[in-house]
Amino acid sequence: LAVEDPATLQAEAKGIEIARRYFRTDGSEADLTSLVRGEMLVAEITLTAPMKATYSDLVIEDLLPACFEPDHSAISGGVYPWAKQGVRWEMRRELRDDRVLGFSHRFSMEQGASAKFYYAVRVVSAGEFVLPAPSVEAMYDPSLRARGVASRVKIEQ
Repeated sequence: LAVEDPATLQAEAKGIEIARRYFRTDGSEADLTSLVRGEMLVAEITLTAPMKATYSDLVIEDLLPACFEPDHSAISGGVYPWAKQGVRWEMRRELRDDRVLGFSHRFSMEQGASAKFYYAVRVVSAGEFVLPAPSVEAMYDPSLRARGVASRVKIEQ
């Protein structure tokens, strides 16, 4: 059985859009083709409303490649003050070994507005890895969902 390369999956947006970027601790955007083991990164997940809407019970799921380990204290402890939320929508988060999950309250956004979700990871393994796409869906409305773009990450020794 052939398994499709996750990096070839196309983005999908049905009622909401999702995108992810990685930043270094100083706030500059990280180049995912030249990371170093031990480096700390901050992931920024952006949800964008294609039209004025009220969202409720959203679940963000961001699968982590084997080279990333979530840091449980960096964001909640305010280590990176530039990583601020904006729209207060987050109800709860779970940082697991293989994924980060975010759960929302009910919140509204104007057309084109966005809500941010941040978490920190440490680079722990060298090599080349597939970086799965982030996704979001409404728990009680399966027609409301989005998947971002997968990519690749390269970690030097």
